[in-house]
Amino acid sequence: MHIFRGLFGGTGSEAPRGRDCAAESVAELPTGATFATASPDSLKLAYAVPVRGGAYVAVNGKGGQIYDSVAGLTFSENSRSLAYAALRGRQWSVVVDAKEYEPWDEIGVTSPVLSPDGEHVAYSCRRGTDWFVFKDGAPIGGPYRGIVDGGILFSPDSRRTVYGIMHAEDRFSLVTDGLVGPVFPTVFKRSWTFSPDSQHVAYGAGVDGSWHGDFFVGEAAVIVDGSLQRRWPHAQEEGLGPSIFFGPDSKRIAYIVVQNGRQFAVVDGIQGAAYPGIGAGFSNFPNCHLYPGYQKAGWKSYAIEFTPDSSHHAYKAVDRSEEHTSELQS
Repeated sequence: MHIFRGLFGGTGSEAPRGRDCAAESVAELPTGATFATASPDSLKLAYAVPVRGGAYVAVNGKGGQIYDSVAGLTFSENSRSLAYAALRGRQWSVVVDAKEYEPWDEIGVTSPVLSPDGEHVAYSCRRGTDWFVFKDGAPIGGPYRGIVDGGILFSPDSRRTVYGIMHAEDRFSLVTDGLVGPVFPTVFKRSWTFSPDSQHVAYGAGVDGSWHGDFFVGEAAVIVDGSLQRRWPHAQEEGLGPSIFFGPDSKRIAYIVVQNGRQFAVVDGIQGAAYPGIGAGFSNFPNCHLYPGYQKAGWKSYAIEFTPDSSHHAYKAVDRSEEHTSELQS
């Protein structure tokens, strides 16, 4: 299979067609290649190539070091750096642009994570039963009992980090810049997010209640900079949604709640109209879990959008007729 790049900035197995479109082949994807990952600028394609006794990572057809196995291929947002986890013997290492870091018994499934400017790499790693968080090869947290699903998130300015940890069964916290936050019965996986100006951190947590099988039952709330917001009843199919949205001004904040079988948006603490359903944007797509970055913190749907000046917000809602309607509110 040939991978093409064109004037429209996309990649695919067929060259783009159109009167004003030009394309060139950047790589031929070998048979058996896996983990194909495109750079944000659409000019690079990385993938793992199986060979006898192992695998190597190739970028636009140029291969690198052979390892026993590789995983977690990820580009930086500026497309300049590539990172992945590599197995040699029984030890895993993080590799960034061919530079290998210290080996560990295990690297977290959402690691490594590159900062938006491509200058830093962070990852969770295990030695024995203890988990740690490292940045650029140096420890910034641990030992912990576990790392919450979603892993590490860099701030937009690449200077800050946040991730969730497990202290013990039913005891969880968020760690921001190395500082451990309040302990809750659960921290909702992948919910933590930075404001656009990198100054604020928000996440969802079960603040009072207990686990019933695989579901948390009790009360949940959004926590912003350590401050608990409004509490909501939470159960198997009702309660606080997984995504939190900051406005471009980094002041306004929104999320979705399900109560009594109906969904509504909460913006700046004010509850909106309830509907049979609110469109979840990209997360409604089939097999969305297969998209790069879906399991990482910071990946969210586009259920709620703010205007550039943050004065209005919009979302899709299912009305009584089951037709999708758009609602714009200030």
